[in-house]
Amino acid sequence: MQSLRWLAAVLPLSLAVTLGCVQDDASDDLEDEMVGEAEDALSPFDWSDPSAVGQGAYLGAALGTLDGKTYMVRSGDCVGCTQLYWSRLNANGTWSTAIQIPNQRSSEAVSLAAFNGYLYMVHLGESSSSKEVWASRFNPATQQWSTNYMLPYASERTPAIAAYHGRLQLVGEGADGRPWNANIDASGTLSARSIMDHWIDYRPSLAVVEDRLYLALAGWNRVSLMKYDGTSWTHTRTAYEGYYESEPREPVLAAHDGYLHLVHKRRDSDTLWWSSFDGSEWSTPVTLGTMSSTARPAMTEGGSGLVLATTSTCHWMYCAPRYPLRTAQYTSPASGPAAPPDVVNAQ
Repeated sequence: MQSLRWLAAVLPLSLAVTLGCVQDDASDDLEDEMVGEAEDALSPFDWSDPSAVGQGAYLGAALGTLDGKTYMVRSGDCVGCTQLYWSRLNANGTWSTAIQIPNQRSSEAVSLAAFNGYLYMVHLGESSSSKEVWASRFNPATQQWSTNYMLPYASERTPAIAAYHGRLQLVGEGADGRPWNANIDASGTLSARSIMDHWIDYRPSLAVVEDRLYLALAGWNRVSLMKYDGTSWTHTRTAYEGYYESEPREPVLAAHDGYLHLVHKRRDSDTLWWSSFDGSEWSTPVTLGTMSSTARPAMTEGGSGLVLATTSTCHWMYCAPRYPLRTAQYTSPASGPAAPPDVVNAQ
């Protein structure tokens, strides 16, 4: 009750169904038959070398950019750590000293998105069995996070969030494995959930390009791309289709310079694969050199173009912090020198 009283004071709670259902698009269905490949191959040399953050995160991290400043929220660096810390990317590429967010914990990495002049955070409860969805927001003027409050939704995994058409869109996962969509407007009004006709096995991801909201869903050995125009969702492309050994997992989307960028992992591997979408075709996926991540990677538009955060595992006797974080920045469009065959692995 305390969380709802706070919500009523800061983000007034009311329910209004505002979303359309998932629809089929005849022209898009034709595109779904094949995975498009852009002619220009991506080069991992367009990314900076990974640099140590000096912080660790057992559950991984999330990235978000507000007013040109990129922020990170991470878990603690011990096994089972659920406390949350935030830091900011400095102009020289280093990260500020992490500050613990008081009275807020999560059993998974959080989601971040800039909306209505604040940086919003959505996360699950502290217990791994808790499917409650909690939220708070960061005020850049005061450099403080608001009190944690609970949303009237439940999700098997941390919902993805993104600002679109004056609303903060959320996509979570129901107990039946189907994604759901809901939103919050600038006054704090919450919509009811709209169930999407799809099935997923991993956390979804959202990004906005050319006034369209895109959603990456991983399941059934593929990453499917959904598109939302403010009224309805359509299945616009299959971003990547594999088989059991190369099943895509943990897809992460971010937009930059009119392109949609996708980074994902594959079954039984921590290697990161990267591809981009120009609105009609996907480039051939390539590995990001030696970059890998044990936890789900995080990516946002910021820095020199894109910022990517990864987590690695090392023996507790040989590294501090444990589960160290590293970040890399995308420094240019996909126009760098061709990478040697032993670095770039085509699909």
